[in-house]
Amino acid sequence: MIAVVGSEALPSVVGVVFDGDDTLWSTEFLYDEARNAARRIVANAGMDGAAWEGLERRIDVQNVATMGFSTKRFPRSCVQAYEQLCVERSAFPEPAVSLEIQAAARSVFERDAPLVANARKALTDLRDKGRRLALLTKGDHEMQVRRIETSGLQDLFEVIEIVPEKSPAVIRSVVERLGVGVRNAWMVGNSVPSDLIPALEAGLRAVWIDAHVWEYERDGSHTVEGPWTALSTLTDLGSVIHGE
Repeated sequence: MIAVVGSEALPSVVGVVFDGDDTLWSTEFLYDEARNAARRIVANAGMDGAAWEGLERRIDVQNVATMGFSTKRFPRSCVQAYEQLCVERSAFPEPAVSLEIQAAARSVFERDAPLVANARKALTDLRDKGRRLALLTKGDHEMQVRRIETSGLQDLFEVIEIVPEKSPAVIRSVVERLGVGVRNAWMVGNSVPSDLIPALEAGLRAVWIDAHVWEYERDGSHTVEGPWTALSTLTDLGSVIHGE
């Protein structure tokens, strides 16, 4: 989406690769509001809203194996949870209720995700220090394009890449496009398995932002090896990011 800066790594230049969802813009409240709306529909239909939510969260994680990060997955998981709950309660699923639940769940992808506090300032401050910035985000391509465009942050990145998954090879490729060496590059993200681990395996240093992650990535069994720093917000990034 954005032109390549250069192919030769400059030893004095520092590059920073950012994750998008829940690192620069927040999707948590969008999912919470959509899930709460669907839960109310389930409750109004005479079913247990709390039981529905527990089922939905488990089903949504399971559906990643077959539906990946498609925008169809979350609405489908919400409907499947309602249908399964009906079966467990010996009730007949009502098509009209299923349609209402699906519409409520789809609202996640119809609303703009708000920027995380100080996101633009943090990026601008890094640019002012001569850092080269890249955005590497995963998920449904069309949805990610929309979130990038509505974020208003596009102009701050020299490289933007949307991928199905982040691997060490993908991260190294983005760093190469930035024109920096991996030892002078950093990854900033909120997910240990998707951001921290592949970046460290690629030879980068990393900053983990302690922010929302969804159930699929809440696995405490991951072993993190390599140089990384934890921050609660983006505000202190400038004092952490440095060259070799």
